[in-house]
Amino acid sequence: MRIRRFWLPCVLALLLLAGAARGELRRGSGLIAEKTEWENPYYVVESPVDGPTVLITAGLHGNEPAGSRAAEQIRHWPIRRGRLIVVPRVNAPGLIELHYANGPVLSPAGREDLPEYLPLAVFRSEIAKYEPQRGTMIDTPAIAASPFGRGRAIVISPHPEAVAGLEPLVQRAVDWAGRKRDAAATGAERD
Repeated sequence: MRIRRFWLPCVLALLLLAGAARGELRRGSGLIAEKTEWENPYYVVESPVDGPTVLITAGLHGNEPAGSRAAEQIRHWPIRRGRLIVVPRVNAPGLIELHYANGPVLSPAGREDLPEYLPLAVFRSEIAKYEPQRGTMIDTPAIAASPFGRGRAIVISPHPEAVAGLEPLVQRAVDWAGRKRDAAATGAERD
């Protein structure tokens, strides 16, 4: 019995020291729009191993609180490399009061300081049933990608994860954005 009591703390100590040898994750947090109705927290997890930055935002639509709850869990995940930034409630007031129609209609910003985007999928049919939205979605980007800084960004307007057979699309998009830029896919130079 005495050997078992000694053995378990030794194994735990070795595991903790192994983690320290590799370097510990750094965790931080802050507030966006502090002292306004839009104030909400963000969380950062940084690995000592260099890698991509992944940004997760949730809580844009008040009728979809599961995303905020998932983001609250994800912010505690250990990461192997790079940096994870989580904003669990992008639209904190929207989680209380909701005015919702359809997803965003993407269009060029027309700004020289922002790179152009490449449409990866477009809406071929209309979702809006009422004026004045009718006719605004057809042939507009549903999914778009762009180089941004040293990385890439992807925007997905519809919800492919809710369509049978398309469930993996969001995960693949996140994986793609975390890899080095590819000129054929984004029109950007290869890193």
